[in-house]
Amino acid sequence: MKWQSQMSSLKVLRSPQSRKGRSYATLTGCLVLALALSSLATGGGGRSASALAAQRTTQVACSAPNDKVSYPPAAHGLFLLGATGADARTYIMPSPLVCGIDIFVDWDAIDSGPGHNPQYNWTNLDAEIAPWEAAGKEVALIVSGASELGTADLKTPAYVASKVTMVTCPNEPPVPVFWQSIYLSNWEAFIKATVNHFRSDPHIAYIRFGVTVLGEGYIPGLTNSNKTCLDKWDAVGYQSDFYPYLTDLFKFEGSLGSVHRVFGSLNYDDMANGGAIAAAAGVGVGMEGMAKASADAVLTDQPCPWVNWCATYASFAKKTPLYVQMFSYSDPSGNLHQTPPSKQEVTGPLPPLLQAGIAIHTQIFEIYQQDWLLALDPSYPGYATYHTEYLNALTAAAAAVN
Repeated sequence: MKWQSQMSSLKVLRSPQSRKGRSYATLTGCLVLALALSSLATGGGGRSASALAAQRTTQVACSAPNDKVSYPPAAHGLFLLGATGADARTYIMPSPLVCGIDIFVDWDAIDSGPGHNPQYNWTNLDAEIAPWEAAGKEVALIVSGASELGTADLKTPAYVASKVTMVTCPNEPPVPVFWQSIYLSNWEAFIKATVNHFRSDPHIAYIRFGVTVLGEGYIPGLTNSNKTCLDKWDAVGYQSDFYPYLTDLFKFEGSLGSVHRVFGSLNYDDMANGGAIAAAAGVGVGMEGMAKASADAVLTDQPCPWVNWCATYASFAKKTPLYVQMFSYSDPSGNLHQTPPSKQEVTGPLPPLLQAGIAIHTQIFEIYQQDWLLALDPSYPGYATYHTEYLNALTAAAAAVN
């Protein structure tokens, strides 16, 4: 998660109940292979979309079973997190290290409400996906049912938001009470529609549906230091209803028979109970808060901060597929320049984050565009200094999970 607890204040999310050192081996042959495959990744410079699509099995088939990862039947590999534009198409899309792209999907942008025909309009999303599939890449969808930032909920459709209780905490957008039936029934209907719409698309690697806000599993403002917010959530049943809601949601997702693996995201201190629920339902899990403190702990055989989430996370490796997203794009210098530190400084350099993720059996990495460009774009600031280090780290990680 993009937790405030990663920052110097070290806030820890409240749960409903209370609310090995490794060396980083650079795989020298992989860099040569990556360069050799670069012309293939671009389709030889002039192939049609159908020809490019036909080449996907000779590039990186990130959905094909792979015995090298902890959960072989599910998707695996390195993905570009939610970025588009000329830089992504020029430098990232052609790279054989990149399995594909994570595209953010807002519920409100697709669902016009039950009075419309069609209720769900996929036109814009299909158009956003198309160039990546034409380039032989895979696509993962991160589907959001509620807003994480700002002052308004821009992701829950108005016909749902108008009927569900909304909780507003200081400096946070209004957040729907996810376990209320009016929210859950419509969210599950949209989940089912999404799974069905993409069922026949072979380029979809996985789909992650937000447990709470964005594609994540935490509730903004719900920290031990914010009693006003805690009281508001307790008043609408957080202590008693969150885990039953999580169980219902994961069981529903697992019952859909999706061709593409469905994932959910979990908070640090929900990892144990939530991970068990997800694994039993056949739902993959992970988190969006991998940062320097956790990577340092993993690589020195120490417990991870914040309830030692790493050990719990790793315990599900052979039961369900695991993904990691970094807390932010990285700071390659590894230095602290600000007080409190910026998100990039808290995240730290990318190479040890990848190393630690592999050590705890991660098989999907969602990596920010800035980190890809630092490795691949000669005009990107810092490329001359950090290009080799980042490219080698990404190459080694790709060899481990692609």
